[in-house]
This record gives sequence, structure tokens and C-alpha cells, in this order.
Amino acid sequence: MSDDDSSQNTKKEEQYQQVNHSEYKSLQHRNAETHNSDKEENRENVKKINSGCIQKCKEKKQQFNDWWESIPPVKRIASFLVAQLLPMAISISLTKVTQSDWQNHSNQIQALGDNYNSHFYTDFTVKQQCSIDETNIIQYTWSGLNQGCDCYSTSGVISSDYQNCQCNQVPSWNPFEFQYLFTNGAEKLTLCAKRSLLNFFNVGPLSSGSCSSLQKTCGNPSKPETIICVGLSDACPIYDIIFTSGIQQPYASDPNWGQIQISSNQYIYFDKLGAKANNLPLSQFVFTAGAGVCIDSYNQQNIDQIRLDYPLSKNQRKPCSNTDPRFSSAYSIGVNQLYLTEFSTSDYNLLSQLSGMQLATSTEVYKLYKRPYEPWNINDRYKILIFQSIIDDVTFQQFLFSASFIINTAASSVFYVFGIIYGYFQHINLMRNDKYRIAIWNVLNTIMSLLSKSLSFIMSVVTLAFALDYALKFTILINNHPSTNLFQQQCQQQLDYIESIFKSNYIITIVITGIYLLKDMIDIIPDIYTAYKERKKQHQSSKVSSEKQEQENTKDQKQKNEKQDSKKHKNQGNKKQNLEKQYEEWKKQQLKEYDNWQNLVFQQKEEQQQLSTKQQDEWQKLQQQMEEEQKKLKSKQSEEQEKLKNKQIDEGQRFQSKQTDEDSKQQFKLKQEQENQILQNKQYEEQQKLNADQADRQHKMFSRQSEEQQKLSQKQQQEQRKLLQNQKEEQQNLLKKQQQENEKESSNQTQNEQIGEEQQQQSESQQKIQQLKQLTQLPDLSYGQFELKGVVRNLQ
Repeated sequence: MSDDDSSQNTKKEEQYQQVNHSEYKSLQHRNAETHNSDKEENRENVKKINSGCIQKCKEKKQQFNDWWESIPPVKRIASFLVAQLLPMAISISLTKVTQSDWQNHSNQIQALGDNYNSHFYTDFTVKQQCSIDETNIIQYTWSGLNQGCDCYSTSGVISSDYQNCQCNQVPSWNPFEFQYLFTNGAEKLTLCAKRSLLNFFNVGPLSSGSCSSLQKTCGNPSKPETIICVGLSDACPIYDIIFTSGIQQPYASDPNWGQIQISSNQYIYFDKLGAKANNLPLSQFVFTAGAGVCIDSYNQQNIDQIRLDYPLSKNQRKPCSNTDPRFSSAYSIGVNQLYLTEFSTSDYNLLSQLSGMQLATSTEVYKLYKRPYEPWNINDRYKILIFQSIIDDVTFQQFLFSASFIINTAASSVFYVFGIIYGYFQHINLMRNDKYRIAIWNVLNTIMSLLSKSLSFIMSVVTLAFALDYALKFTILINNHPSTNLFQQQCQQQLDYIESIFKSNYIITIVITGIYLLKDMIDIIPDIYTAYKERKKQHQSSKVSSEKQEQENTKDQKQKNEKQDSKKHKNQGNKKQNLEKQYEEWKKQQLKEYDNWQNLVFQQKEEQQQLSTKQQDEWQKLQQQMEEEQKKLKSKQSEEQEKLKNKQIDEGQRFQSKQTDEDSKQQFKLKQEQENQILQNKQYEEQQKLNADQADRQHKMFSRQSEEQQKLSQKQQQEQRKLLQNQKEEQQNLLKKQQQENEKESSNQTQNEQIGEEQQQQSESQQKIQQLKQLTQLPDLSYGQFELKGVVRNLQ
């Protein structure tokens, strides 16, 4: 029983498990179906929500488009250009503001750079005028006066009314450079300085904190921060200068101190070695009035706080709120004594008469301030090179500001000019509703905007990166504290300015420009797509219209061909008649030319024969004349010889009757020989003269004949040219006439038929012309020095 019960129990359990498994599967299937249905419901809900959002966005976009299109085109274009120019305007304004702030904040750093860049003073002299290799310590320009009226003594008023002045008229004075500080009697003297080629940037860094064996040590060994190393042959820089009213010890007896005597009660001493110096060598001198040297600008002319500058001064001096404590007073001079020293006596008298200036009673004092090089820790001297690079960066940063401002302004100007052109054409396109041209002009405008903003973005990024590098160098200097607290404070102010205002301005510029760049990149895509789509539509429409146009053209061409075919037969008869007329006219023209050539040749032959007969007659006459002259000369010579012989015979007979000795006979014979020789010489000379005269006459006759021959040839050539010119003109007229007739006849025929007919006409005319050419060909005619050739030209 137990076995049966257990088997039944196992069967029941198996049945129960099968039932549970099937129920579990059906339950799982129902859960999966419900889960899928829930997913589909969720998807449908999401689709409904998304479609609703999309539909709302489309509706909003359509509302915006409707609103935008409702605005007049001019306002749309203007708002679009303003939106495009806005980031450029922001960039330009921020650049200009930053540049101005940079200038104000970098003046003190630039002044430190000028301090270290100043060349060493090596010697001082007092003289009337400094030489070329010296510099005047005084660098001060009196601003001059504007013309006006000084009534200070009567009414306390100083005005610019020069014409109606009832008091002291003040003429206009040009600016004037002060030169002198001292006087020695009537002599005016100035303080001149010689400078070395070295400055603190050159010799400031030390390799091991001391000078090498090849260098000379200048300064106080007990205070290493005062040490300067120069070459063994170079002079040490001057460490200090003192102005005294008499001889002062121990400077007068110290060989390391230079001494200059200005007058009996004025001396100058200057330290040439710095063995007991407390500071670095002298670097700068500034001559000014007021409480000291203005720290923001050493070139600013200071004035006391309680004073006002003369109202007619061209540049009004203003007191500065902050002076530089690193400058100390070296020499002072009252304003009255200064004007006496600087101006001539006449100019000083004119200025002293101005009651408003009060020169005689003024207590204003001008001072000459001196300043040494800024102290620098001896162990950190090599870091002066970092500060030197900072000074170079200040100059380059100014260049970046200027370049950025110029580039942004130029880009904005170009974009503005393009915007005017864009607005003009876009207004036309909007009025015509030309979507393709609207999209193209939008693309062009966006490209111009991208270019201008890209330049602005690049310049802003470069300027900011350079300024960050500039700030990093300041951070290194500030952390090492190499100089005084004031130097540290000025560096910290510059660093704070870069970290706050400068960086924020340029980050704003970069962010705004970058956003607009991204906006332009996004905006250009739908414009390009619209232009492409509209262009495609235009291409399709133009293709359809071109097909229609071709069909219409073919129809018109067929109609024209039919009309031309009908007119073709009518024109053929007229053409043949015209060709025959042209041929007859051409034939008459050729025969006429042939007759003209024959007449010309015959005329030229007759002229040549006449000339030759005339020349032969002249030559015969000349020959006869010469023969007669020769006969006359020979007869004359024979007569003279006979006379001489008769004379000699008579003299011989006389001589024989009187003298019989041989010596006298020989003398008589010699005399006769001399007379014979003289007679022969005379006859030879007369023969030579006659020959020369005859040769001259022959040459003249030849030259005259050649001139006549040349004139005749020129005349014949001119006649030939005229004849040829007349023939050419007649041929051209005939050709024009033929061309006009051909154009009138062939205007109603097609081009292909015209070419064929013209070729046939040309071939026929060429054949006829060749036949006539053989009949009318002219022979070659030549005579004497010229040649005539008759040529029949082929007329087509």
C-alpha cells in the first residue's frame, strides 16, 4: 500500500508541476503582451508629444516667417546688416577701450624699461654748446604763447582778444627749447653728458654674482647690489652728481670724483667709480617745475598744486597727483633766473612786462631731478632678461592693438560697403520675389561676414594669448621679488589689470565673435540649399522652355526655307545678268588701263630721247670749244718760242761781235737755257690751267645732266604712281559696286546656298579673267635708269 501511495503521490506532484508550468508560461505570455502593449502605448504617446512639439515649432517658424515677410524689405535689410555689424562694433569698441587702458597701465612699466635702457653716463662737461657725441641734460620745451591781451595789472583779466586790446598786447611766441642752466658773467653755459654704448640690460646680469678677471668692477664692494661689470678699458658709469656753491670736501680731494668749476662760487662733483655708492649708477635726468617728476609720464611738465599756468600758454601745465619718489633733486633755479638765462635780453624784457606772468616776483622753482637705475637683487641679476622681454612685449602689444583695430575697422568698412551693395540688390530681389538671387546674396553676405569676423576672432585670440604669456612673465618676477617694493607694486598693478579687465574684455570679444561665427555657419547652410533647389528648378524650366523654343525655331526655319526656295528661282536670272554686266565693265576697265600704260611708256621714251639728244649736242659743243682753245694755246706757245729763238739769235750775234772768250760764251748759253726753262714752265702752267678748266666744265656738265636725268626719272615715277593709284581707286570702286550688288541679290538666300553660288561665280569670273589676262598682259618695258612693268591684277 505504501508503494502504491508513494507512486500516486509522485504522479500527483508531476501533474501539479505540469499544471503550474503551463500556468506560469501563460502568465508570462500575458505579461509580455501587456508589456509590449504598454511600450507601444508609450511610443505612441511620445510620437504624439514629439509631433505636437514639431507641429508647434513649425507653426512658430511659420508665424516668424510671416511676421518677417510682413516687414518692408528696406527694414529687413537694415536690421540684418545691423545684426551682422554688431559684433564688429563691439570688438572695435572693446579693442579701443582696452588699448587706452593698456596705455595708461603700461606707462609706468615702459618708464622702468626706459630706465634700464638708458645708456651709462661716463663724463660731464660745462660749455656753451654740446658737441655731437654729447647730450644736453636739459630736455625741456617751453610751450610758447598764443597772441592775446594781458590786463592783469589793471583788471586782473588775461584774454585772447588781441585786436581790441587796451593793455599789453601779447604777440604769438613759438615753442622754445631750453638749453642753459648756468651763467658766468655774460657767458651762458649748459651741462653736457657723454654716454656709453652700454646700459643695464647689457651688463646687469652676472654669471656668478661677481665680475670676472677680464672685467673691471665698478661700485661699492660692501654693497653688491651696486656692482656693475665693464670691460678693462671701459670707463665706469657715474654713480652720483652733486652741485655745490663752493669747494666741498672730501669730493674735491678724492681722485675718483670728477670736478667742474662753473664760476667762482659754483662747482659740480660727480662720482666716477662708486666705491662708496649706495645705489646703482645714474640713469636719467628730468628738468621740471612742481613737486617732482610725474610717475605716470616723465614727459609731463609739472607745476605746483597752488599755481595756475599762464592763460596764454599754448600747452597748459597741470599738476600731477602722484610723483615718482625714485627721483631726487640735484639742482634748482628760480623761474626769473631761468628766463634770464634762456632768453635774450630783448625777449626777457618783453616777457617781464607781462603783468600776468609776474616774473620778477614769482617764487616758482624749476629743478633738475636725478634717478639711478632701479635696484635689482644681485643674485637674480639674470632675471633682468625676463623684464627686458616684458619691455619688448609692451611695444609689440601696442602693435597688436593697432593692428587689431586697423584690421577690424578695415573689415567693418569693407563689409559696410558690401552691405550697401547687398541692400540695393537684395531690395530689388525681394521686390521681384527672386528666391534664387535672394539666397545667393545671403550666401555672399554671410561669407563676407565670416571673413571679417574670422579676422577679428583670430586677432583677439592672438592678442589674448600674447597677454597671457606677458602675465606669466610678470608672475615669475613678482614671485621672486627682485627689486624694490615700488617696482613690485607696479608689476602687480599691471598683472591685476591683465587678469581682470584685459582678460575679461577679450574673452567677451572672443565669445561674442565666436557665437556670431557659429551663427553664420549655421545660417549659410539653408541659404546654400535654397539656392541649389531654386537653381535646379530654373534649370528644369529653362530646359523645357529651350525645347519649346527649338520646336518653334524649326517651324520658323521651315517656313523661311520655303519662302527662300520660292525666291531662289526668281533671283537666278537677275544674278546672271549682273555677272555679265560686271564682266563687261571689268573688261573695259582692263583695256583702258592697257591704253594708259602704252601712252605712258611712249611719252617716257620720247622724253628720254629728247634728253639724250640735248646732252649729246651740249657735249659736242663742249668738245669743239675745247679743241679751239687747245689750238689757240698751241699757236700762242709756238709764237712765243719763235720770238724767244729770234731774240736769242740776235743776242748771240751781238755777243759774238763784242766778246770772244769762252767764259762769256758759257754764261750766255746758261742764260739762254734759263730763259728756255722759264718759257717751258710758263707753257706747262698754262696747259695745266686749261686742262683744269676743261675738267671743271666737263664735271659741271655731267652733274647737270645727272640732275636732269634724276628729275626726269622722278617725274616718270610720279606719273606711274598716279596712274597706279587711279587704277586702284577705279578697281576698288568697281569692287564696292559689285559687292553691293551681290549683297542686295544674296540677302534673301540662305547661307549655304549663298556660299555655293559665290563659289560658282568666282570660278566663272576667274576663268574669264584668266582668258582676258592672257590677251591683255603687258610686256616689261625698260629704258636707261628706270623700268616700267605693266601688271593686270585679278579682280574678284
